[in-house]
Amino acid sequence: MSLSQLFLLPEIKKHRKSSTGSLFDQFLLFHIANPEILGILENIALDLLNQGWKKGSINLIFERVRWLYAIQTQGDKYKLNNNHRAFYARLIMMINPDLDGFFSIRYQHSEPDVFQNVRLKRVCDQEIARRSWNAIQ
Repeated sequence: MSLSQLFLLPEIKKHRKSSTGSLFDQFLLFHIANPEILGILENIALDLLNQGWKKGSINLIFERVRWLYAIQTQGDKYKLNNNHRAFYARLIMMINPDLDGFFSIRYQHSEPDVFQNVRLKRVCDQEIARRSWNAIQ
């Protein structure tokens, strides 16, 4: 079995571009089109936590996922946007209490933190509801 057969990753779907140009809106559109990416990133963070890591790096995890896609696919049509890293780090820590504080985060200049956190909380609540629904199916 080849290394690429060990990891069966979902295809990254194209998504429509944000009309506002906001980094957060671009992240939301990508997440809506590719919700499974969040789970992949979260699982890798949990693996690090379970191996004794007290703090993790969303950059490390992002690059690992890029590497997994690189060995499974041809060319460069499967992309993860660097601008999404901070949003994924925040969302992962909001969704999974075990990972709260696992990533170091900085103030984001793209939107006021209060507004952004309210919107991210909605995404978090939707993700938790989706996972709960899937668990009872």
